[in-house]
Amino acid sequence: MKKLIIYAVSLSFILFFYIGCGNDSEPNSTYKLSTVLKDIAYTESKSIVSKLSQSSSGLGIEAFYFDDLDVVGYSYRPNSNIQMNGGWGGYGHGYADNTWSYWIIQNGVTDTILKSGEQLEISDYHVEPEDNYIEDAGAFSLDILEVYIYYTGIIYNGAYYGPFANTTSLVYNNDLQVWEEKPLLYKYPEYNDYPQNLGSSTNNILHTATNILFVRDDWFNEPVYMNVNRTLMDGVTVEIFGESKPLTEFQINIIKNWALHCTYRRFIYSVLVVPFNQWHGPLILNFKDHGNTATRIIENNEIVDRVLYVNDTQLSIKLDLSHTIQAEPAIDTGSIYNSYRYTYTTDTNGVPLGLSIELTTTKSETTTK
Repeated sequence: MKKLIIYAVSLSFILFFYIGCGNDSEPNSTYKLSTVLKDIAYTESKSIVSKLSQSSSGLGIEAFYFDDLDVVGYSYRPNSNIQMNGGWGGYGHGYADNTWSYWIIQNGVTDTILKSGEQLEISDYHVEPEDNYIEDAGAFSLDILEVYIYYTGIIYNGAYYGPFANTTSLVYNNDLQVWEEKPLLYKYPEYNDYPQNLGSSTNNILHTATNILFVRDDWFNEPVYMNVNRTLMDGVTVEIFGESKPLTEFQINIIKNWALHCTYRRFIYSVLVVPFNQWHGPLILNFKDHGNTATRIIENNEIVDRVLYVNDTQLSIKLDLSHTIQAEPAIDTGSIYNSYRYTYTTDTNGVPLGLSIELTTTKSETTTK
């Protein structure tokens, strides 16, 4: 069995995921929001926004495998003629009108390992909006931060458990302009001798495709899980079912609107909504000299109106790899493939793996109410 992946041998690794703004050929200005994915054990500087969730007790793992990972920030701008989406969304593809702007923070991180106690360092693909959006909006108002994960696995006790075990990938070598056959974990030779076992989680979340949405807290005030079915044939329809908690009419409409107008790059099915609860409303990231709108941050149990700038802000997406699975992987006796099953830890609201976001800034301005 083979997976098909396009990979450039000359790809360089950098510290942060970046979003760039401006025109590619002759940009007037460059604005970059750095975003990192890390285990919570990774040592870092003091943050101004603490993590949103904590995992329950469980077993730690050596590393976490992502078959595919995307990170996208969305800004709700209905009926605006100037949007930031690079033609990736419903508006750009003619499925929907101009409702959402978004930054593609990270697209197509494939066959990637996040090791325990480490930070993921990888280069990125991103959309660079043009100067007219910067001039029109002045800031990016982050209403939804989406972490999309497609198939996951674990490295536990000297072995790999997850999808595509013992398979190879067809990888395109841009330098030699040929296809090459590579083992599943070809980027990580330290795992060459690890046995590979076909496996999957028992959770609805992170079983196959999962859309985790960190959403402004005046839209959602508690986490909720739901299934979202988006059909693109014979027109676009969106259906929500299997909600873990009752939804208001506004919440149903905003999720349907997001599913209808968001990017059409991948699946939508298992959706977990987690509210921002360390800042109120949207996270507003200002383009320097183009805006001075404040975000309502909670600092030392007090609300502070703080003006944040894109270039001086880092967003961290964090997992707790010290409490990852509830018990050791076990063979599924009902499987004809002798595959293994394991269960990811979740908190009381169903948030898996202590998944959290954290904001740090090197420069900001405090305003008074």
